[in-house]
Parts: sequence; C-alpha cells; structure tokens
Amino acid sequence: MTLETDIQAAARTLKRQGMGIRAVARALKVSRNAIRHALRGEVPPQQADPHPPEIASEHPRLEIFVRLLFKQCNGSAQRVQECLEEQHGIEMGYSTLTHYLRTLGLRQPRRGRKVSGEIITGPGVEGQLDTSPVRVRLGREVVKLYLAHLILGFSRHRYAEFFARWTRFHVMVFIVRALLWFKGLPRRMGIDNGREVIIYGSGVNGVVAQEMERFADRLGFKFVAIELGHKDRQGKVEKAHQFGQTNFLVNRPARDLADLNAQARQWCEKIFHRRVRGQTFAPADRWEEELAHLQPVPVHIPESSMTWRRKADDRARVWLHGSSYRVPDRYVLRWLIVRETGDEVIVFDGRNEVCRHPRTPECERKHSPLKGHPDQKTKRAPQGRLSAEEVALRSFGADVSRYLEALESRPIRYSYARVRRLYNLSRAYPREIFVTTMAEALVRRAFDLNVVEESLEKKMKHRIEAACLTHDPELEARPAYRKGQVTPHRLQPDPSVPTLEATSQESPAVPATDEDDEEDERS
Repeated sequence: MTLETDIQAAARTLKRQGMGIRAVARALKVSRNAIRHALRGEVPPQQADPHPPEIASEHPRLEIFVRLLFKQCNGSAQRVQECLEEQHGIEMGYSTLTHYLRTLGLRQPRRGRKVSGEIITGPGVEGQLDTSPVRVRLGREVVKLYLAHLILGFSRHRYAEFFARWTRFHVMVFIVRALLWFKGLPRRMGIDNGREVIIYGSGVNGVVAQEMERFADRLGFKFVAIELGHKDRQGKVEKAHQFGQTNFLVNRPARDLADLNAQARQWCEKIFHRRVRGQTFAPADRWEEELAHLQPVPVHIPESSMTWRRKADDRARVWLHGSSYRVPDRYVLRWLIVRETGDEVIVFDGRNEVCRHPRTPECERKHSPLKGHPDQKTKRAPQGRLSAEEVALRSFGADVSRYLEALESRPIRYSYARVRRLYNLSRAYPREIFVTTMAEALVRRAFDLNVVEESLEKKMKHRIEAACLTHDPELEARPAYRKGQVTPHRLQPDPSVPTLEATSQESPAVPATDEDDEEDERS
C-alpha cells in the first residue's frame, strides 16, 4: 500500500466515525483539500515517463514541431496530430502523442470527469440543432461569424456551416442545405430557445413562429424546444459544437467565407469515418440504418428568400447589406425589387427579371460586376486645375465661390465627391434658391451637406405652397369654382347668375285665360 492509498483509507475511516474534514486534516497532518481529494477517490498526478517514444529518434526535429504546433493549436492534442500529418508527413498515434506531450511537460493527466446519462434515440427520430457566435480569421482580419451545427441523434452524422448573420432566413437556408446533405431529415428537430424559432416561452410552453412552423410542415418535421436547465438533453450537439470549435477552428486559415464553408464540409466528411468519442462506432457504421428511416426529400423544396425594395444609384448599382450589385444603365435612379436567396441576388423591375448575381456574404462587402455592362469609373479632379463641376459651381457667383473655399479650408479632407454632390444639388433646384441657400450656409458656417440639402427642400416646399392656387383669394369668386361646390354651407347663390325667383319677380304678371284653365283640367 502506497502513501497515497494509506491516506485515502485513513481519511475514509475517520470520516465514517463522524469526524469533520478539518478534524481529519488535523489528525493526519495534511491539508483539507488533500482530504477532500482523498474522499473523492482522486489520485495525485503521476510523474511523466522520462523516456520519449521511439518515433522521436526517427525525427530529430519532432520536439520543435510539437512545441510549435501545441502553441498554435491552443493545446488541442488531436489538432496537433492532424497538423503533424498534414504539414510534416509524420504519422503519430493519439496515445503516443499524448504520452510525448506529458514527457515534454506540456500536458498533465486529466482528472476523472463526471459522465452524464446518455439519451438514446432511434434511427430517423431526432436531430439536434445549435448555433453560437465565434471569432474567425478570414484573410487578414478577424470577423464575427455564427457556427451552425446539425447532428443526427442515432448515427451522429453532422453538418456544419458558418454564417455572417443568424436570422430566420439563415435558419431556413441552413436546414434546406442540411436536408440535401443528409438526403433526408428526422421527424423531430431539437433546438434551444433561440428567438429565431421560438418567439415566446421555452420548452413545452415554447411558441414556434408561424413562419418557421409552416416551413417545418412543408419539409415534414417538427421543432421541439428544450426545457431550461436540461443541458444533457442536447449533449450530442453541444459536444459536437465544442469539438468543432476546439478542432476545426484551430490553426486552419481561410481566404473568405466560401473557402471556410468548403473546408467545413470536407471536415464533416472526414469526421464521418472517425469513431465517436466515448462510443464504439463511427457515424458511417450506422448511416445506412439512419438513412432508411429519415423523412425523404420532398419533390419540391421551397427556396427561402427575402424581398427588398432598393433604388439604383447614379452609377447603376443596387446596394444590399453593404455590397453593391451592377444593373444595366437604363435603370439609373429607378426603384427596383431585389430578391435575396441563399446563393443568389435577383433584381426585378416589376415582374421582369433584370439580372442575377452571386450572393455576397454580409461580412465581405464587395462589388459584383455585370457582364456586358462595364462599371463607370469615378471621375477625379485633374491635377493642377479645377474640375468641370467646380468650375460650374463657381459660375453661380461670389457666395458659392467663397463657400467652396471655406469648405476646402476645413480640417476634413476636401473630396471630389462633396463637390460632385453640390453640383447635383445645383442642377436639382432653381438657381435663385440654390444661391440664396449657399449664402445663408456660408454665414452660418454650415458645411454639412445634409443640412444644406434639408434647407433647399424647405425653401422649395415654401415656394410650391406660395404658388399653389389654394391661396388665391379670388378663387372662390370664380364661376367655375362655385359651380363645382358641394359643401352645403358654401352653396350660396351667385349674384351674377339670375335665379328663377328673381326672373319671376322681374317679369310682369300675365292673367290666366279660359284656355289655360282647360289645359290644367286635362292634365
């Protein structure tokens, strides 16, 4: 019996006799934490074997590679094993690698972990969906993305994808892509209480959004919300989610979001043939049985989409989520309908399709050109002389010229775009209103062009109201206006038009005859 087991036996015996932890620690002359570990049955960390494995002698630089990859992979031994094989061609077993890490002093043996009960589901019965925000390096910048995971409860086959945003639209796009990936869906979809699907309540009392409920009915499954506090209920997807963050996202560069999702699909195919941790099977071993019980793919899969109303700018571009899409030049400054799907952006003019573009993710913000319609280059002011727009503005008078000089002396960078905007305003409003507004802006030192444009709109509105016929005092006296009146209190006789009573009073009275009396009797 070693010293550690002797202390454990003595601590347990004294504890059975009714002594407290403090009294037992005082009697055995050890710390109270040591007594707590002894009562739990935990053994102190063993000393690492000083002898390295045989593979270390075959590769003299193995220690350098392992230490460097261990730091780059944030201590993930499984990812270190994959990088050794991918980058250096060194095949090393997982147990051998963990033993070597302990030999180098980079890792300590793990203590015993609490194992929760497993919830066993039949084939094709349930799938679990989960998502969480992550920070990923795309190219040279680190962006915030959302990692969505869907795992089948029986075979543990999974599908993962990254999104720049996570809304109901993205939930539907993800489920449709998972349907095509699995070639079917389970009858029940377990989810957390995210407000993208559950709009009110949680668990059994959770209310699914009508839009998502109709979407699930069309695909033949049902959303099931997990009760609060039942963390083990979604343990399968939570563990898969954690494994994706600690394995896939570690030391894996990507150019953009499309490249990252392509690598994620390859990673899911690789995990498909790997044994599930804590189990005796791989997802490929149970996949045929799972596939036979999944809901079949519908004949028609509804395409998830969102509709937006956008106005093309002066360069024939439509903006959506920070990205621009080129349209033909004839649609400049016209309102268009933009239909956004998971893969495309379709522009319509009423019911007529204008063009199609590949959808740009929200995190990239790029310009999508259109074949056959070259982009208009931005005009720049020539070096050493004024631009044509500035020459036209200075021709309005001294007030506008002084305003441009004051605008140029501002600490904000003097840009050609601001001059071009002023030029467009000068063409959109009458000359006298524009000159007056610029003179007032110069006095008030108003160099914000948004304020200048609001002042122009107010002056134009007052001018339209002043010229409107409703303010004409002679309007109600006109015969055409009085003839079209329908308001009772305004239905007054026009003195210029003789009435029937007036004509009867002015005309002389004619005595009635016997013939007139006979005609009255006949009538």
